[in-house]
Amino acid sequence: MCEAVEPAELVEPEGFDEFWRDYLVGLAFTAQEDNEEGCGGVLPMWSNPGGSIEDVVDPDDVERILRECGDYDDLRGDCIDFLACAFQHKYLTPDDVAGGAGSNFHFTRNRHGAGFWDGDWKCGNELTYLSHPYSTAELMWRRKPDATEEELDGFEGYEWMVVH
Repeated sequence: MCEAVEPAELVEPEGFDEFWRDYLVGLAFTAQEDNEEGCGGVLPMWSNPGGSIEDVVDPDDVERILRECGDYDDLRGDCIDFLACAFQHKYLTPDDVAGGAGSNFHFTRNRHGAGFWDGDWKCGNELTYLSHPYSTAELMWRRKPDATEEELDGFEGYEWMVVH
């Protein structure tokens, strides 16, 4: 975090939309089921054995879920702040955003064992250090007890929460 900036004052840096959509895909990729056994389990509609998560996750769906959870503005603000700070320190350029910077920010801030530090980022250590002050934010889901099979094929059959 560079400077304390009020959310209303945040300005989206160049390339932010691509960064945000990639962040949403990373958030969906690590989403876990909250069940009686603890946490675990991939959401069936986001399962793609042998394929890419980008092939099955629609970032618009994840954005809608975050709005329903009430965490949309906070997470979007974190992403704007991080990207602006990374540009300010010249750790990233707008050209770097297309290389998965959004999902790497998600993985790094949540300490998933992957992220900026283990890739080909020219300032991987600096980006890791910049990511860690942001609080963790994980997407969790739970099947609604009375959900029908049809509802479980879509998002209506699940309750959503962002765990910090």
